[in-house]
Amino acid sequence: MPKKILPLILLFSIVILGYGYWRVKTYGWLYVSLYDTSGTDNKYQQIRGAKIWLMDSGGNVLAEGKSDRLHGAVYLSHPEVGFCVEEESRALFSKEDRKNWYDCYEKQSKWLMGWVRSVKYMDLEFDKCLLEKIPVSVSESKGDWWLWWVPHPHIGGKPSTYFNISITVDGAKCRKLNNKLKTYA
Repeated sequence: MPKKILPLILLFSIVILGYGYWRVKTYGWLYVSLYDTSGTDNKYQQIRGAKIWLMDSGGNVLAEGKSDRLHGAVYLSHPEVGFCVEEESRALFSKEDRKNWYDCYEKQSKWLMGWVRSVKYMDLEFDKCLLEKIPVSVSESKGDWWLWWVPHPHIGGKPSTYFNISITVDGAKCRKLNNKLKTYA
């Protein structure tokens, strides 16, 4: 009896881990944090109401985004589905709205995996200030993707690769030097 069970357990493990590995290779999430150091007592303030353009080494725009005015959360605009903010805010109210948000999230997370590792620069526009070609470093984490199947609130869930960009600028210096605004096509 154990000889028949062992291959099934092995096959089940391969399928579970294979799915997790596939997910982490094809789905991603990007967290962008923007901070201004021009506040009092050198406290970093989150930049709100900003526009961003993420570019490759040749200056080609890979993605556009914006930070909201309330929390400073940065949202990227997918070329077809947009920001997914409206879908996310309605996701609590009905099954159909949850499905719409999930579909939007799926498209954004797959799209992101195609370009995020190529990001080298960012243009940042906020508070009547434009900073161009800010060098960007993208950090990447796959987390504990092999534990995606664990039914625990702090472990598991469908795995994704997590990317992070953190930018800190001095907004006061920028506003003194540069009062131009630019729009990208």
